[in-house]
Amino acid sequence: MAEEVGFFGDIVPPKLKIPFILRTSHMPLRPELVINIINRYPYVTNLNLSSCPITDDSLDVISNAYMSCLRSIDLSGSRFLSHTGLSNLVVNCQYLVEIDLSDVRKLTDLGALAISKASNLEKLWLAVCRLITDVGIGYIADGCES
Repeated sequence: MAEEVGFFGDIVPPKLKIPFILRTSHMPLRPELVINIINRYPYVTNLNLSSCPITDDSLDVISNAYMSCLRSIDLSGSRFLSHTGLSNLVVNCQYLVEIDLSDVRKLTDLGALAISKASNLEKLWLAVCRLITDVGIGYIADGCES
């Protein structure tokens, strides 16, 4: 029985009818792939992208597409995300009530400042965000007052 070649050039075992796809976490999720997801699922309210290699550009595409419906997003473990992507997310998705940013390694006080602009935020996870200092927590606390 001949081996089949899958969508990403991987080998599909003969008895398996779906391709075996191995995505490693060090490969960024490109915006053009995100667009395919958005086209297939246009009304997402809760989005879990934990441990996905999401970039600022990809998050910008997501925030523009889901600005009127996104309520909760899990970006925990993102390695390529910075305050720029978060800033766009918060500005575009004004109905966000939950954001999980646990273990987002590049998140700094500037990211905390961006988060502080989320006016409807009720739940926020920042576990293992080692670059956020007391100043960043102060930004978030000040934003909670409004």
